[in-house]
Amino acid sequence: MIDFTKEGYSGSVLVAQNGEILLHRGYGLADRERGIQNNPETLFNVASVAKIFTAAAVLKLEMQGKLRTDDLISKHLGPFPNEKSGATIHHLLTHTAGLVPVGTSLNYESRRMFVQSVKDAPLESTPGEKYRYTNAGYVLLAAIVEEVSGQPFEKYLQKYVFGPAKMTSTGFSWDSRFNNAPLATGYKGDKLEELEPTPRETDVWGNRGASNIVTTVGDLYKWIQALRKNKVLSEQVKKKMLTAYAHVDEVMAGTL
Repeated sequence: MIDFTKEGYSGSVLVAQNGEILLHRGYGLADRERGIQNNPETLFNVASVAKIFTAAAVLKLEMQGKLRTDDLISKHLGPFPNEKSGATIHHLLTHTAGLVPVGTSLNYESRRMFVQSVKDAPLESTPGEKYRYTNAGYVLLAAIVEEVSGQPFEKYLQKYVFGPAKMTSTGFSWDSRFNNAPLATGYKGDKLEELEPTPRETDVWGNRGASNIVTTVGDLYKWIQALRKNKVLSEQVKKKMLTAYAHVDEVMAGTL
């Protein structure tokens, strides 16, 4: 068997078949500076995997009768400029809202300032006209979750998404319960000898919605099982979440 750790691979792996876990271990280093090994309980920042939890939160609110995905976003976040007024929650979920051009500077410091900066930004494309993958749209969805639920985004996730799925090792990297947890260090660089550690994300409001969830492979497995068993979303709503709506001929560069 090839030892990929010698080539620089590091991570945790879970393999399951028919509900039985066949492999659950860590490989390589979680922290190269301190020589800390990965193990099955190592936490990783799963980047844009976080978006599926944001989508689940929105659909949970729809199940609770508090919103509809065809609602105009202005219904929950106040008036938008006329050219953006047709944007719906569905457009945000499917990356087709067109509200913010690539490269636009937005204010992520607070929910209010972020929403206003999106309103003030120039329009990229008519809502629903075309697809472009965008982080800003999912941060805006986090704002809608907070506005509709009356709760901080992370508290709503814990109560209605992570809680029902029994995901006890999942949350945001700045959560105090993870202060002494085995959180893998992120690195940047193309070669092993050039890798530099990146700092842990901090509690800036705009770091919600699009990314910055930390979790374990075990909790991700619990999430898959919870979806299959309709523990978080109903079968009908789950199908809605997993349906492809936007036809993507070409993914445009940029993830703003």
